[in-house]
Amino acid sequence: MSKEGKKIAFVLINVKVGMEHKALEEIKKIPYVKEAYITMGGRDMIVKVVGNNVREIYDVVLNRIRQIPYVTQTMTLVAAGEGEEKTE
Repeated sequence: MSKEGKKIAFVLINVKVGMEHKALEEIKKIPYVKEAYITMGGRDMIVKVVGNNVREIYDVVLNRIRQIPYVTQTMTLVAAGEGEEKTE
């Protein structure tokens, strides 16, 4: 859990071929989404979702992200402990 008591999850997403940018535009509109990137490799995107609890994250993934027509598959990884941002 983060220092503010929030839960953090990283959502790995696959989308329909050629729809990466359109999906990214839609995903960035979701309030709980803090970061979103198109990726190369086994998944098309990675999205950082922050909520007050796991139930909120579940709701965002199920009722917002998965409802985007271009999204074909998601895998949600909920952070189990605290992390730190690297400062340079």
